[in-house]
Amino acid sequence: MAPTDPQPFYFGARESKGAIEIKIPLCPQERVLRVSVIDADATEDASPPVIWSATAPKSNVAARGVFDLWSGKGFLRSSNPPAPDATPERIEVDYSPVEGDGTGDVFDLGEVRKARLAADQYWTYRGPRTADQIDAQLKCSREESDAGS
Repeated sequence: MAPTDPQPFYFGARESKGAIEIKIPLCPQERVLRVSVIDADATEDASPPVIWSATAPKSNVAARGVFDLWSGKGFLRSSNPPAPDATPERIEVDYSPVEGDGTGDVFDLGEVRKARLAADQYWTYRGPRTADQIDAQLKCSREESDAGS
C-alpha cells in the first residue's frame, strides 16, 4: 500500500492554536502506526535519541497522518514532550506506516511559526500546500486509489 514513487516527498506543518500540527503525505488506504521526532542537527550521533514519539493512533485523523507535535491526543501511547527550553529549533519528524516503509522530513520550527498561511494550508519547504496537495504528490498504486473511492 506504499506509494510507488521512490522520490522523497515533503510533509506539511503549521501553527494552530499554539500547537504545531503535522501533515504526513499518505496514500488513500495507508495508515500511520508510529511517529517520532529527533533533533535534526544531532549529526554527531549515528542514531540520535528520539525526543518525542506516539504510537497506535486511536483517531482516524491521527491514523491519516495529521497530529499535533508533543501531544498524545489521537494516540493510545505517547512519550512526554520535551521541556520548552530543550526543544530543538530544527526537528526531523519520522513515521512508520502499518505496512511498508516510512520516511521523514525536517522542519525549522521558527520558519513554521512565522509562516503566513491560509486556514487550509501547511508550510512545506516547497511553499504553502493544502493537505490534499501534500497527499497528491504521491503516486499511489491504481488498486489502492480505487479502493479509497
